[in-house]
Amino acid sequence: MKIDRTRARVASRLLGAAAALLAALLLSPGAARGSGSGTTGMGYGWVDSGGAAPSVAYDWIDVSASGPALTRVSSCDDCVEQAVDIGFDFAFFGVPYRTLGVGANGTLMFGNTTTQWGPGDVPSIFFGSPVMFPFWSDWDPGSRGDVYAHAVDWPGANGQQAFAIEWKGIENWDCDRGTPATWEVILVADGSFAFQYLDASLDDSICNGGRDMTVGIQSNLDCFITYANQQNVIADHSAIRWSPQADACSGLPPTATPSRTPTRTPTRTPTSTPAAATPAAGTPAADATPGPDGAAPTAPVGEVQVPDPDEADPESPGNAASTPGPGAATAAASSTVSATPRAQSTVAALTKSAKDKSAASREAAPEDDGGLPWMPIGGMALALLALGGAGAAGYYQLYRRRP
Repeated sequence: MKIDRTRARVASRLLGAAAALLAALLLSPGAARGSGSGTTGMGYGWVDSGGAAPSVAYDWIDVSASGPALTRVSSCDDCVEQAVDIGFDFAFFGVPYRTLGVGANGTLMFGNTTTQWGPGDVPSIFFGSPVMFPFWSDWDPGSRGDVYAHAVDWPGANGQQAFAIEWKGIENWDCDRGTPATWEVILVADGSFAFQYLDASLDDSICNGGRDMTVGIQSNLDCFITYANQQNVIADHSAIRWSPQADACSGLPPTATPSRTPTRTPTRTPTSTPAAATPAAGTPAADATPGPDGAAPTAPVGEVQVPDPDEADPESPGNAASTPGPGAATAAASSTVSATPRAQSTVAALTKSAKDKSAASREAAPEDDGGLPWMPIGGMALALLALGGAGAAGYYQLYRRRP
């Protein structure tokens, strides 16, 4: 019965108000209606026919003259005509669609569909897929009116393909004492679309001019535009034209000035100059110049490198796992030794002396036999001796006091 439907609508409105309040607190606001046009940053810009310049022309086309009505959505309340063929790929929020769902309550749905009646706030949690709200309310085509969807030759399409959906003479549940309403949506192959209103007044103070309707579009809970929500701003013989914009919501890449990608400048890898090879004993260095008497020249003392004793003795403890320090390569690259037989003999003597000292130090070091050190043992003995003496003295004093 209609009284039950009215009670259900009241409960739904209260639930919708609570959901709207929650959405207002948690979600970013969409674009509200402006005066004549709007650049929203939400995927689309719009221009209407009632505001100041720029403006768009109202160019009504009678879709009902192009063919029969949609059977299901024209014969019932709160239902959807599924998979209506558009005839071309229509991009909505950057995603191309070939079919759509036509709702009895004044909605066009791309993807999943719902029979949810309106009006309500946008974004709406009742729609899980992109949706258009040309005139979302609680309409009843089953009681009065029909819905049509056909390809049209619309002058506003500028020669491109167009597809139109018309809700003609539809009765509203809240405004059944008024006149029916007629409106349409025209989809153009370039991704633009238009909402047009032949009769939006309904001759009813509750529903007049959109008081009980929602107008807007929605991709998801972050990308949406509210043109009007239960406001008396929709006039008879009016139009709203929507055009896609390149931004995050539209799915189209924003236009940006290409930036120059920085290139890494290759860094020079330092190369180490290898030390001059040491010639065999008794052989003059290649760069050595013989002296006046023909003898090999003596290398300057500052150019003789004395090796470390541990490095000279491969059997020395800790030398097997030795690792060159950070400056080892630099030191090797910067030191050049001019070796001569006399210098070699000096190095050999110094190396032998270092070995002898190392061996002597190893022999002098006491070996650890694994026993306990004598200091802790002595301390323990003294502690035990003191404890025994104290016990004996105590026993002696106790014995003397006995009768």
